Amino acid sequence: MTWLIIGGGISGLGAAKLLRSRGESVRVTDAKKLGDDRRRPFLDLGVDLQDGTESQKVLTGVHTLVLSPGVPPSNPLVLSGEQRGLKIMTEIDLGLKHFNEKGGKLIAITGTNGKSTICVMTEHILSRAGYRVTAGGNLGDPLTAMIAEGRSREYLVLELSSYQLELSRFVQPEVAGITSFSYDHQGRHKTLENYFHAKWNIFNQIRQSGTAILPSSIYETAKRLDCPEIKGQRYIIQTEDGGPVGGCTGFESLDKTPLKNSLKDSQTQFFRIKMGQKRVFNENEQEIANLSKFHLGQKHNIYNAVFSSLAVSALTKENLSNLIGYLSDFRGLPHRCELVGHINGEPVINDSKSTNVESTMVAVASQEKPVLLMLGGEGKGESFEPLTKFFSNVAAVIIFGASGNKIASDLRSAFKPECAPMQYTFRTLAEALAAVPDMLARKKVPLLFSPGCASFDEFRNFEDRGQFFSRVLQPLFDETDDI
Repeated sequence: MTWLIIGGGISGLGAAKLLRSRGESVRVTDAKKLGDDRRRPFLDLGVDLQDGTESQKVLTGVHTLVLSPGVPPSNPLVLSGEQRGLKIMTEIDLGLKHFNEKGGKLIAITGTNGKSTICVMTEHILSRAGYRVTAGGNLGDPLTAMIAEGRSREYLVLELSSYQLELSRFVQPEVAGITSFSYDHQGRHKTLENYFHAKWNIFNQIRQSGTAILPSSIYETAKRLDCPEIKGQRYIIQTEDGGPVGGCTGFESLDKTPLKNSLKDSQTQFFRIKMGQKRVFNENEQEIANLSKFHLGQKHNIYNAVFSSLAVSALTKENLSNLIGYLSDFRGLPHRCELVGHINGEPVINDSKSTNVESTMVAVASQEKPVLLMLGGEGKGESFEPLTKFFSNVAAVIIFGASGNKIASDLRSAFKPECAPMQYTFRTLAEALAAVPDMLARKKVPLLFSPGCASFDEFRNFEDRGQFFSRVLQPLFDETDDI
């Protein structure tokens, strides 16, 4: 009998590597015809590759379907497999099944924004503390490929998307967290509630002795949506003066009357971050960590540092303050509020990883002085008006790309004409960047590239867009830059 992998991308290849390394018969199908560079690795593994077809014939002789993250439950082959009584599992479950059998320790992180940085911070802390750890999943390499190639270690940090979590059954983390929640992925999940429940599935499978970490706004929303209660311990993060950091948006219409059931119980601990003081307190108002000397001192990174340190503390029982100290040499992720240079002594920040409005709100709220903000790309159907709550940190706005007209309209509607910051609109990012030197020559301000949109109108992905941004501006950077 044969395993059928649906999806010929990197996750499908990882699954094929793992199954073939165990001598299994494997067939791979993809609705699109794969290029030679993508076909060759599958053929080298000796799999039966059936690309460029959606024929039901690929189900012949199959006992289990393995779904790549981009394959929705509504896929015709998935529906046919269900009707035939075939087993169905996700690529991430295939990897975790083998990881769990070896007794590994898992920290699983999801969220609309912040999850990549928190996963890398968590891996960094564990490594500095002397633990053998790897990170992967939606971040970096697929777990199946890591296991097949012998690169997974005793401790694993997984970034998990809603696509990976939607159908997962084997995610059994010791520690699980949701970093934030906002409007996204409606094309896949159809409703905001479906998207929220897909994220919440990370807690439905947590070990009985495990720990869940999440901001209070998400915990409150989950109770109002009647999500299943979390097993094990709960670490609830509250922020003061954090702006949108660690928020839960999109459910403003939910009833906001006091919850009947208190959020406090014997299994719940609260941690309060006072952003202005850069300090963390427990529920008894005792200070348990001080981040005043943390070199990545923006609000979102203070939140990220506390979240990741709590995750490691929950797993290892080590002191929170000591764990935060291991981040002293952490330099952040490329394209996530990345300082790439200076122009006329003012910072140039590449936040191309910002692909929705909430992530741009976080970036803007974290700035210490008003910036020239660059917004644009392919929007996701959400309003850009909420950004204006933080426009005291914006000197002017450069708008570009496919959703430029909507962005300009949303921003104008929030202001009286005489109060609105100056807006400049361009067809493409290249045209917008061509105008930047003159703007910065007239007004010395930081430049924040935080598009708040997907990149697919002009680029392959946010990395490609971020590299283009930095490459075009690099000749303008101050000679003293050594970044």
